[in-house]
Amino acid sequence: INNLNLGVFKTWLIILKFLLMIIIMSLMAYATTKTSLKFMSNERVTIDLELYFYPFYFICAFGMWLSVLAIVLWFIKELSQTNSLRKDF
Repeated sequence: INNLNLGVFKTWLIILKFLLMIIIMSLMAYATTKTSLKFMSNERVTIDLELYFYPFYFICAFGMWLSVLAIVLWFIKELSQTNSLRKDF
């Protein structure tokens, strides 16, 4: 699909991929953030080392929010490349 000249269909395909990725990743990041806040309030710890759970969940949530940002930047880059290719023809 990437090497074919699909015109307007390629733009709609990029938008569809963006919507699917942003919805799924945003919901996962939100749920992980919410879970880490719950773990922080009830002070759950690991059995052996007695380390709190919430710092690990916050690190995972931060990584997921960075992925959401990466998806948005990917979308902007792809749309600008698609529009520049369309202007060349």
